[in-house]
Amino acid sequence: MTATIGRYRITGELGRGAMGVVYAVEADGAPARLALKVLLAADPGVLERFRREADALRFLSRHPGIVSLRDLGVHDGRPYVVMDLLDGGSLERRLAAGDLPREQGARLLVGVARALHFAHEAGWVHRDVKPANVLLDRGGRPVVSDFGVARDLQGDDLTRTGELVGTIAYMAPEQADGRRTEIDRRTDVYALGAVLYEVLTGRRPFEGGGASVLVGVLQRPPVPPRERAPDVSPALEAVCLRALAKAPAERQPTAEDFARELEAALDGVRPGAAPPRGRALVPALALALRPARGRGFCRGSHASSPAAAELTATPTVSTARRLPSSRAARRCPPCSRPCRPGPRLTGSACPRPGRGRASDEAAAVPAPRRRRGHAAALARAGAGPGSRRS
Repeated sequence: MTATIGRYRITGELGRGAMGVVYAVEADGAPARLALKVLLAADPGVLERFRREADALRFLSRHPGIVSLRDLGVHDGRPYVVMDLLDGGSLERRLAAGDLPREQGARLLVGVARALHFAHEAGWVHRDVKPANVLLDRGGRPVVSDFGVARDLQGDDLTRTGELVGTIAYMAPEQADGRRTEIDRRTDVYALGAVLYEVLTGRRPFEGGGASVLVGVLQRPPVPPRERAPDVSPALEAVCLRALAKAPAERQPTAEDFARELEAALDGVRPGAAPPRGRALVPALALALRPARGRGFCRGSHASSPAAAELTATPTVSTARRLPSSRAARRCPPCSRPCRPGPRLTGSACPRPGRGRASDEAAAVPAPRRRRGHAAALARAGAGPGSRRS
């Protein structure tokens, strides 16, 4: 007989810890892949933390980078929550397998940081950011999970003085030292730096036994990532070491700042720099300046000249801007005089004698205004319309 919890049928066990167990479940009318987390202990403090996790996820699961809460309830006196089951594994598993390219792993943390920033803006600090709590969906998108020890910055802290919650290897100094009043969003920024360090080097910032790691977190600077992995870029190393600063004021102020700096380091640009400006080609700019058919521009016979044909050719770039045509497109290149607007189908005649009627299909392109003395310079060179040949 298949075991059930509430209306959910258990199909397998996904993990077990001191506080509870996580099952893969299914139910009629529900998505095919669900995970159910149920408490094993009945300690009042554990129950309160479980309730707070449910409260956090009820709001935070609106963000696509945070695990979705589907249901919650009580079974045989034990509360449970139902979430989406992400079958892409965890970041911890990918790092252990050694098949995650460094840049890909770092880019995953950009999404993680932005999900945490959303939680911070809502008043929650995760306090247990680590590779095991970064899950991946089938498409490889990162999702932050396990808000069991998250702190509500607007509420009371359930942590007793001197009690450590979280994982020491990824704890910020203020969290490891029990300085509860100093815990804020920068505590999660430190954890992001510790995870990034592991992604870049394959090792944690501080290794060894619990006491050794704790001393390192509180007192020792981490070994620079480039000393352990020389091919790490200086920009990535700088982002990582800033996040791992002992003093919260020396870290990135927010998780969003961390994400921006990390993204800039991966893209090889200076944070805050303007993107490079491309140069639009003349044909594309001319096309942008060309008006729509029937807008009252000159359609004389000169519109089919080779120069006009070149300027009205199909552009090869997409950077041309459509500029206002109210002023620039009222003159035609041959006569440089205003053109009379005409009907859409009949066109108009060029005001200069001898130019003839306009065609319904051709469209002239405005010529750039010449500088004063340009015609005289052309005449002196023998190339202008006023030059004479002997």
